[in-house]
Amino acid sequence: MPSFSETNKSIFSKLKHGYETLVWYKRLYFPHALRVALNEYNSSNPSLTQALAICNAILRNTWFFQRWIYSCLAEFNESSLIRTLREPDFLFLLSEGEAGLANFNAMLSHPDPGLVADALYTLHMAGLLTDDEAGWANRNAVSAYQYPFIIADALRILHTAGILTDNEKGRAYRTAVMGRQDAQVVARVLVILHKTGLSTGESAQANFNALMTYSDILLGEGVRTIWARFPLYQLDQERFRCMIEIVEQHRDNPQEGQAAFLAYLNQRLNQAVSGGGEPQVNNPSPCIHRSNSADQFMLQLPQMRSNSNGFFAVAQTFGVEIVMKASPVFLSNHSK
Repeated sequence: MPSFSETNKSIFSKLKHGYETLVWYKRLYFPHALRVALNEYNSSNPSLTQALAICNAILRNTWFFQRWIYSCLAEFNESSLIRTLREPDFLFLLSEGEAGLANFNAMLSHPDPGLVADALYTLHMAGLLTDDEAGWANRNAVSAYQYPFIIADALRILHTAGILTDNEKGRAYRTAVMGRQDAQVVARVLVILHKTGLSTGESAQANFNALMTYSDILLGEGVRTIWARFPLYQLDQERFRCMIEIVEQHRDNPQEGQAAFLAYLNQRLNQAVSGGGEPQVNNPSPCIHRSNSADQFMLQLPQMRSNSNGFFAVAQTFGVEIVMKASPVFLSNHSK
């Protein structure tokens, strides 16, 4: 059953109405293939094949001067749908068979077909627009969302990390990013859990559940940058459990939870840069919200460099160097 957005349903109806209201002699010179397609198009209950026939007739069987003479044809030709289908990169979307019809249906169901086409192209280039159950699930995930590229890019991130597998865990990850405005952030943090071993073992499900349960705090807009600054070697099961404990205290107020989470991590980072050093911790498993135990969770900066502008501490995260100004005291404390 095709699902036309109101925008796309309207442009087909306007085209058919414009054709039907032409004076008789103008109909004689109307493009033949398009005339046939419009006569078969049922405005009240259109099918995918009927709509596709119209688009193919526009793309393959009309000339510039015809689109210039007939105003209804000119308007349809400038629609987002036709302009998208004219893009060379998107020609594969209308391949023959069920996959081509599914791609076309995905574009028709969205008010901006170009956004869906970009998302489908992203899936295609990542090898995720396959003709199997997983490929169809990926296609449905992007077409059902207002901003489909966000979902497509999140799926690409998971796939690149090798965790968008066709099993229960892979399906759970796909579901986790579907329909979320922060889907890319969710995907990147899921990759962090994977790389640090927190997505395997007996605590894997609990870790995943905690991340999704407290995502308003852990993945909130105010704390997203902290994940990019976070050295992967600093995250283990005990520290992740401590993170969850601190956000649990603020489960009813995500804004306060984000503030508490940020304040703690920034405090540790500031202590490191100011030369506070890393204290000895006697208790092997303290949690971050308890007194006298927070310093074990301090962010470490593994490299120090200097240049003409001064000294800098450089942390490698996701293959990207995060550069922070370091004081001479910090450098002297860590160069011994």
